[in-house]
Amino acid sequence: MKMEDVAREAGVSISTVSNVLTGKKPVSKALQIRVEAAIERLNYSVNPMASGLKSTKTNTLGVVLPNISRIFFPQVLKGIQDNARSNNFNLIYYDTDEELDKENKYIQELQNSLVDGIIIDFCHDINSDPKTKVLLESIINNNRKLVPIVALEKQVDSHYISSVSIDNKKSAYKATKHLMDQGHERIAHIAGPMTYPTTPQRLQGFKVALEEKGLFTEELVSTGDFRPLSGYRVTKSLLAKDEGMTAIFAANDQMAIGAMKALLEEGYRIPEDMAVIGFDNIFVSSIVSPSLTTIDVPQYQMGWEAVRKLHEQIKVQKVEKEDIVLPTQLRIRRSTYAQAEDFWELEGW
Repeated sequence: MKMEDVAREAGVSISTVSNVLTGKKPVSKALQIRVEAAIERLNYSVNPMASGLKSTKTNTLGVVLPNISRIFFPQVLKGIQDNARSNNFNLIYYDTDEELDKENKYIQELQNSLVDGIIIDFCHDINSDPKTKVLLESIINNNRKLVPIVALEKQVDSHYISSVSIDNKKSAYKATKHLMDQGHERIAHIAGPMTYPTTPQRLQGFKVALEEKGLFTEELVSTGDFRPLSGYRVTKSLLAKDEGMTAIFAANDQMAIGAMKALLEEGYRIPEDMAVIGFDNIFVSSIVSPSLTTIDVPQYQMGWEAVRKLHEQIKVQKVEKEDIVLPTQLRIRRSTYAQAEDFWELEGW
């Protein structure tokens, strides 16, 4: 179905149909009614990409995420989708599988598709690997159109790229301090992949909290991959080494739940023999047994704020860098405090 078909059905020129659809030039009420009636009869819908080629505006946002199978991301994507829909944006979504080559490839595809803005959660530390940053800045400064970019989870050393994130170091410090307040001194940390932007920050917060009391031990830091199985395997390995730990802080909830599975298999009582704390507050954290103490990250709000910032920059056609830092909360549950209130959180999933 083409605009020509609508024009033929309404008995008007193609330019009249275009003016009704875009509002670029005034059209008489009678002609507007005829065109709108023809559109309804033909069930005509505008292709946002094709209609935007002349104005270079497509009402489309590109979204690049590292791994949608991680339970953290659906709520982020939901926030993106809801705000995009309320502002009449369409979405193009890519999953990089945490591969840098795919990430750069998809960024180039988005550049070629003339999207109005890009939201990206990097699978690597962009600040130490400038190739992707140069690629993104070339899109922003493209002469054809301004394409603002918002990074999720990590601030970027760029005058052009805004971000929506949390204070990972402060939040990890808060989690570790909670374990220390419960009397734990030998605390293990299961970190995420060291190439991932948030991993060093969370490790640093953990380390600083322990170093304040002279309790940090390098041997109690291990690396997982954010998946439950890695938390399970790392915990089994730590137990086999008999490092005398009494608590585990995992860099995300999925690894923390894997750690709990390993501990329960080995006959440990949680939290009496070993306390466990996670990070993110994904939906399963309140319904595992015992319920998991964790750092609550506002995932939905993160996605919503990213679209808000893009929309703001698209409207004014100007890139004004802003690093938005959302607050986190410590959710104390029974994996660290046996007397904690135990209730299932059933909203948001």
